[in-house]
Amino acid sequence: MNSAQRIFLIFLFCYAYGFIHAQDPYTLQYDTENGWPSNICYSIFQDQKGFIWYTSNSGLTRFDGVDHKVYKSKAQVSRPGSYIKQDVKGRIWYQTFDGYLYYCADDTLKNIDQGKPIDYSVTVCQISICLWCSSAVWMCLILKR
Repeated sequence: MNSAQRIFLIFLFCYAYGFIHAQDPYTLQYDTENGWPSNICYSIFQDQKGFIWYTSNSGLTRFDGVDHKVYKSKAQVSRPGSYIKQDVKGRIWYQTFDGYLYYCADDTLKNIDQGKPIDYSVTVCQISICLWCSSAVWMCLILKR
């Protein structure tokens, strides 16, 4: 291939590049102006039903693609947290930053009577193992201490 052919091919590719391109990326930005309870997000999780769960300064929130539902419990001292997981029964669990575990069942946030808070340094793997076992979570946590 001579230089004239190379220049022609380079010109052809450059010219065609202006007309041929992939899809433009599509992004959505969510913040407090369009429904999110907080502009800070600590953890995101998608459950088996397709709902998006996230934790923020407002606590645990479920997003169905249109509406945001914040779950609160009267027993909560603080709401921000992380480590969102789903157990085999379909319940959504999360740990607040002050060390307490909560789960969402029957569309309400419930706490477990765990006595003192667990150390936040407990790894996600340890919490996941507890959620997948058939016994109560608090029994698993006691066995790990």
